[in-house]
Amino acid sequence: MNLQDTLQTIRQKAFPKRHALETELAGLRDEHAQVMAELDTVQAALAETREQDARQLADLQQQLNVISSDRRAAQVRAETLEASLAEAQTRQQTAEHHINSLEAKLDETSSQHEAGIELTQENLLRMQSEQQNLLTLQTDLAKTFHEVCKQLLDATRVQPTQRI
Repeated sequence: MNLQDTLQTIRQKAFPKRHALETELAGLRDEHAQVMAELDTVQAALAETREQDARQLADLQQQLNVISSDRRAAQVRAETLEASLAEAQTRQQTAEHHINSLEAKLDETSSQHEAGIELTQENLLRMQSEQQNLLTLQTDLAKTFHEVCKQLLDATRVQPTQRI
């Protein structure tokens, strides 16, 4: 045995309580080393988790920015479409009013034309009747003229024979 072992043996026998304390201290140091190793592992895992969380948070922030931009663009588009719809409704109402006005004018003009046509037809019938009357009168006059001419002709034929 060497001197160190001998001293150790003497110490164990001389100070039994110290030996128990040193053994307990050695066990505690081993436990401490294990706990520190576990702590290092947990801290490394925590650091990795924090890095992943930071990357995910940055990705989510970027996605949120894109979504916010898209949302603003969609909102502007929706507002533009609403304004266009309101304008289209106004134009439609104006067009409907104009159509109603034109229909009223058309009805009025149509009524005027129908009245004019009726008047023209009445005038035409009256004129046809008058023309028929005039034709009848002309025919009667022509017959009378023909009769008068015949009588004159007869009278002129009869007169020369009476002179002789």
